[in-house]
Amino acid sequence: MANDNLNNDDDFDFDGEDGNEEELDGLVEKFEKTLEDDTSVFFDSDEFESLVDYYFSINSFDYARKACDAALAQYPFLNEFKLRKVQIFASNLQYKEALALLTEIELAEQNNAEFYMTRGSIYSQMNDYNKAIDNYNKALINANEDEMDFIYINIGFEYENLNNFEKAIVFFRKAIEVNEENEAALFELAYCYELANKSQECVEYFIAYTDKNPLNASAWYSLGVGYSRLELFEKALEAFDYAIAIDEDFASAYFNKANTYANLERYAEAIAQYEQALEYEIADSLIYYYIGECYEKMGAPEKAMKYYQKTISLDHNASDAYVGMGVVLDTLDRTNEAIAYVKKGVEIEGNNSDYWYIYADLLSKAGLYDEADDAYHKVIDYEPMNEDIWVDLANFYFETEDFVNAENTIRQGIKLHPARADYYYFYCALLQNTQRPQESLLQLDMGLQLNYSEHTELFEFDEKLKNNTEIINRITNAKPEEK
Repeated sequence: MANDNLNNDDDFDFDGEDGNEEELDGLVEKFEKTLEDDTSVFFDSDEFESLVDYYFSINSFDYARKACDAALAQYPFLNEFKLRKVQIFASNLQYKEALALLTEIELAEQNNAEFYMTRGSIYSQMNDYNKAIDNYNKALINANEDEMDFIYINIGFEYENLNNFEKAIVFFRKAIEVNEENEAALFELAYCYELANKSQECVEYFIAYTDKNPLNASAWYSLGVGYSRLELFEKALEAFDYAIAIDEDFASAYFNKANTYANLERYAEAIAQYEQALEYEIADSLIYYYIGECYEKMGAPEKAMKYYQKTISLDHNASDAYVGMGVVLDTLDRTNEAIAYVKKGVEIEGNNSDYWYIYADLLSKAGLYDEADDAYHKVIDYEPMNEDIWVDLANFYFETEDFVNAENTIRQGIKLHPARADYYYFYCALLQNTQRPQESLLQLDMGLQLNYSEHTELFEFDEKLKNNTEIINRITNAKPEEK
C-alpha cells in the first residue's frame, strides 16, 4: 500500500467548477496559439499558474513544461515555476535534472515546505526512502497546520517502503491526530497493524476511535478486520454491520463480512454477502473465486465450477480457480479433466507446493506414476519441511510396491520429523510387508510411545494388519491407563 507517487493529487488538481471554465478555456487557447505561431504574449503570473495547474490536472506534462518555461522567461525569479519544472522532470523520470534544479533554488526555498516535499518525493521514486524521510521531516518544520497530516502520511509511506511498520504506525497515528477524518491514514494504519502482527493493538485503537467518531465507516471496517485477525468473528460481523449501516455502498465491508461468515463455515450467508459486494463493485474475479470455494465446501460442485469458470473468464491467470476446478472435477470422478486444470494452475504458479501436491495425488490416482513421482518431489523441492509429504510419498511408493524407495523416504522423514507418530506406524506396516516383523514391532513401539491414539493409522496403511495377533497384542498392552 505504500505510495510512491510524486505528490498527493490535491497539490495539482485544477478545480474547473469555480465558474471560470470559459475564462480558462480562453486562456489555454490563447497560450497554445502563441506556441503554434511562435509569438510572445504577456500573461500575468496567476494566469501562468492556472495554465500549469490545468496541464498537470490532465497529465499533459509537455505543455506544463512549456508553460513553466514561458513563465520563467517573464518571471525568472519566481521559484514556484521552477518547482513545477522539477515535478515535470520527476514525472519523466529525469531525477538528476530534477535534483539539480532543486539545488539551484534551495537557499531561497529553505523555508518552503513544498520544496522539501518535492525533493522527498523524488528520493522516494528513486527508492532512497531514508533521504525521502529526511526531507519530509524538514517539510514538517515549515508546514502549515492543514498540511501536517499529508506530510505525516508520506513519512508513514516511506517507513512502509522500509518494512518498518511500527514506525509507519506512529506517523499514520500522528496524521489522524491532526485530521481525524483522514481516510487514507485510517486505512494505512489498519494495514500496518496487520503487517506488524499487532491485531490486538489495532482493535484497541479502533475501539477508542469509534467511541469518539461513531459515524466513521472506515474505522468500523478496520475494527472488523482487526477482530477477524484475532478470530473474534462474531465481533467482526458486528463491526462490519456498523460500517455498512453508515455506508451501504461499502463493498469492502461486504467482502470482509463474507470472509468472516466463511471462516465461521456459514457458507450460504457468506455467498449472500459476496453477492452484495458485487452489487457495489465491478465484477471481481476474487469474489467469484470465493463464491466458488463456498459452494465447493457446501458440496455443490456444479455451482462451484460455474463460479470458478467466471473467475477464469475474468482473470486467465487465476491459478487458484484452475486448481479449484480440478479438485471439484475429481470429486465428480472426472480425474483426467481435473489433471488438465490443475496442470494449468501449476504452470501459472510453478513454485506453489500445494498445487504440486494436489497435482501429484491426481496423477497417482490416474495411474501416471512417473509423473506423480516427479510432482511429489516438486513438493519437497519447494517445501522440504512439509511434514505430510514424506509419509505420503513413502505411501505412494508402498502402494506401487517400490519398497526400497518407500523405506528410504520414510527414514528421511523420520530424520527430519522424529516426533511424527504416523511415520513410525507407516514404517511398521512397510516392514511387515517386507518380511521384517521384529523390526516392524520396534517401529510400532515408537509410534505408540509418541501418540497412542493415532495407532489406527497403522490400519489405514495396511488394513490386513488388523488380523495380526502380535501387533494387536502390542497395541492392547500399550494402552494408557484411564485416569
